[in-house]
Amino acid sequence: MSSLKDGEDAEESLTYRELHETACRRAAALTAAGLTGRNAVLMYPSGLEFVRTLLGCMYGRVVGAPVQPPRRRRGGAAALNLPLDRGHLETGI
Repeated sequence: MSSLKDGEDAEESLTYRELHETACRRAAALTAAGLTGRNAVLMYPSGLEFVRTLLGCMYGRVVGAPVQPPRRRRGGAAALNLPLDRGHLETGI
């Protein structure tokens, strides 16, 4: 599986086995954090990092809600207006 930079050049690649193993580790981390059955906001740009985390959520039975990261400096303030409960925002997955 590859992520294409500008739709043409391979930016990063990994095997399906690597993808599965990474997703399993993330699922285990989510489960250990007690997030099974809960929601998580996934603020990632397009790419394999997003795919790894989304699959980790699926494996860990966490509802992953993708949100595009802000593109401009000022756009960060808009991200703070997301309707989140304190316990739902987790980082470092």
